[in-house]
Parts: sequence; C-alpha cells; structure tokens
Amino acid sequence: MRVWKPNALPFHMPRNCLSLHDGDKTKISLSPVASNFFSYLLLSYLKHDLTRKNVIGTSSSSTDRVGDGCSKDDIVVHQGATPPLPSGIPTYTVVVLNLCPSRGGCAMAHIHLTCGAFSSARLVNPRIFRRLRVNDCLLNDGRPLPSGSSISFQYANSFSYPLAVSNASCIRSS
Repeated sequence: MRVWKPNALPFHMPRNCLSLHDGDKTKISLSPVASNFFSYLLLSYLKHDLTRKNVIGTSSSSTDRVGDGCSKDDIVVHQGATPPLPSGIPTYTVVVLNLCPSRGGCAMAHIHLTCGAFSSARLVNPRIFRRLRVNDCLLNDGRPLPSGSSISFQYANSFSYPLAVSNASCIRSS
C-alpha cells in the first residue's frame, strides 16, 4: 500500500477544514485523521479520472472489462487508520467507491475483494463485508453498488489487510 503524506496535495487545503462550493463557501470542521483521509480520497478520485480519460481512447483490450464501458478498475478501494479501540487495537476505515461513469448507467454487483485471512476484533456487518473463504470477501452482500456511490466499514486488527477488487459484474439499469 502506498504511503500518503498530507502535504503531497497539488492544491492548498487547510488542516481540519473541508471546503464545499455550492455557491457559498461552506466549511466543515473535521478531525485531522478525517481531513487527511477525505483529502486522500479526493486526490485519488482526480488521479483515477485523469487516468481513465487517458485510457478510454486507446484500442487495447482489457481483461478487466465486465461490460460496455465498465471495468473492475472503476471500483476503488481506500483504507486508512482511524483511532484505536479502547483496548488499543488499531482500527481501519475502508471506503469502496464505484467510479463508473454514470452516463453508462452501470451499477457494479457481486464485488469480490482479495482479503487474505481477514478477521476483525470489531464486528463488521456481514451484509456490508464478509469473508467467504481465504482471500475471497464479498462486498454489499453481492447487491449492486450504483455508479457514483460508496460503501464503507471499519475493522480492528493489529495490522491492515491489503484489499483489492478481484471480480465484479456490471448491472445495466433499464
């Protein structure tokens, strides 16, 4: 997993402040951990969007394609450390985003993640994330994750598990 540094952003974002622009400037106070985590998500989204624009025009065929214009690579998994449990066990927040372009109307379902021998000292809702077998975990109980949507969960363990999308299906909206 790549180490991210909060000062690596190509733009200025004050600490503990997330600015949303909807006509007026709205400020939301966040903890330093949350502020850094959301900054990381924003930077990753921008990087993913630029990469996708560079790849769409190419004629190379990708084995990751799961439908017209959809790819398992459009599902992005981010995780970051969050404050530990009272017992001192480290906790991690995982956010899974479906960055498929909405114009295609593609929801991604049956999302499987590689997850090693995943276990958690904190209960994870099995409808959101569960281990089926070693190195195979199911997200969202196999239900579709609509374009532009995200799902998140927290787990506690002495170390973080490397999570990556291994398989997904594109469900076209009618």
